[in-house]
Amino acid sequence: MYEKLLIFVAWIVIVLVVGLWAGRVKKITSKEEWSVAGRSFRWITNFFTAHATQLSALTFMGFPGLLYSFGVPVFYAHYIFYALGTCAFFVLFGPKIWRLGKRLGHVTPTDALTFYYGGGRWFAYLIAALLFLALIPYVQLQVAGMGFTFEAATEGLIPAWLGALIFYIVVVIYVWYGGMRAVAYTDIVQGIMLLFGLWFGAISIIAIVGGGVGNIFSRAVEKLPHLMTVSGYKGWDWAYTISWAAALGAGWGMHAHMWLRMYTPKSEKAARMWSTYMFGQNLCNGIVLTIAMLAVALATPGLKPDMAFLQTIGNIWPPAIYGIMLAAVSAAIFSTIDSQLHAIGLVVTHDFVERSGKQLTEHQFIWLNRIIVVAVTFTGYVLAFTYPTPLGFLGGYAAALGFVMMPPVLAMCTAQKWVTKEGVAAGLIVGYIVLLITGTGPLTNLLNIYCGMWGFIANTVTMIVVSLFTKSKPPKEAIEAIINAGW
Repeated sequence: MYEKLLIFVAWIVIVLVVGLWAGRVKKITSKEEWSVAGRSFRWITNFFTAHATQLSALTFMGFPGLLYSFGVPVFYAHYIFYALGTCAFFVLFGPKIWRLGKRLGHVTPTDALTFYYGGGRWFAYLIAALLFLALIPYVQLQVAGMGFTFEAATEGLIPAWLGALIFYIVVVIYVWYGGMRAVAYTDIVQGIMLLFGLWFGAISIIAIVGGGVGNIFSRAVEKLPHLMTVSGYKGWDWAYTISWAAALGAGWGMHAHMWLRMYTPKSEKAARMWSTYMFGQNLCNGIVLTIAMLAVALATPGLKPDMAFLQTIGNIWPPAIYGIMLAAVSAAIFSTIDSQLHAIGLVVTHDFVERSGKQLTEHQFIWLNRIIVVAVTFTGYVLAFTYPTPLGFLGGYAAALGFVMMPPVLAMCTAQKWVTKEGVAAGLIVGYIVLLITGTGPLTNLLNIYCGMWGFIANTVTMIVVSLFTKSKPPKEAIEAIINAGW
């Protein structure tokens, strides 16, 4: 146990040191430095910070658990649609949003949407509130995932609640000190570590537990046919698979912490390249992880799904190797929650406080962000252990909240002149209400269509109808700015 624990702790120390060092590379003295690191990242930095930010506790726990439980439909639903949804959005619209952000000083999604639709303070507050709401379940699952990782690293010596508390303290320290630059620089080392852990772990399982790709597929077709097709097993028919896929595939890109990655590149070339590489990398991750979890399902049924991937690795490798794997898991979690906390702080400070008319100095802006980081992390910590939920489903709900916001974003990016701010506001309110109604209680996933899709449909229909009967179209200069930003 001690080898494993020492490696795990050493990694956490490395992350903390890198984060503190990043804060010394360039002192945080301005809003733009805290928010988007002065828009200074090369494409490789932006790739790693975006990629590591997106790969989270779900990468090693939630999604492997779903693959273990439901099989290939989860690959269709998440990994293929993620490439076609979130990654494709960044490829298509990332450079456009980068140009607008650089020209107009945008730092949050609220900036872009209020610029285009011409909304006032109430409109900005609505957008910001929904961005905040969408990230809270995601913060919750990262805290829970880190608690489970600490517990596994110490074989129960440090319980999940205490491990999560240690994690809370470490991440707050370096985000507090270094802002976006600390987040991105730690993401580079963590991105390398988590990709190594994901691929090393998956390939080990395929070779040692599964006996090779061919053997895994032939045995799975024979013994676990319900995991190899969209058969309706435990509700995963085509209606649920496609609707879940759309929400999970496209919803992540609407989250504030991922949107910020479109503002941080230093050049148009960098703004275009990072997303293209992320497109391919995520698809490859999904292929190797799906094969590995089919091998685990064949070899050891009955495991706790969220821990199936890690438990299997712990069974086939000595403690030192397992310690490296747990370090990779912590890298995935650190690299996501630090970005989420930074983004939430920015949303509250910039979109709520500053838009209320409060004039903040650079110093006040930075310190208010830091205080919010502490408060939000504590909220996630409380929720993680008050309302424990399987991580894969909790992550799906977080993505669904982002997916509901997509119709007005796509209308903005494609310069739809007929969409009004009243239509956008009404659509978002109705969409989130419908998401809530179909996400809980007796109407959960009505007609076996995932709640995120119901929210998206309700938003789209309401936005269209209300826009047809209202007149506050986007300002002419905003439409021209979107068109002139090109592709």
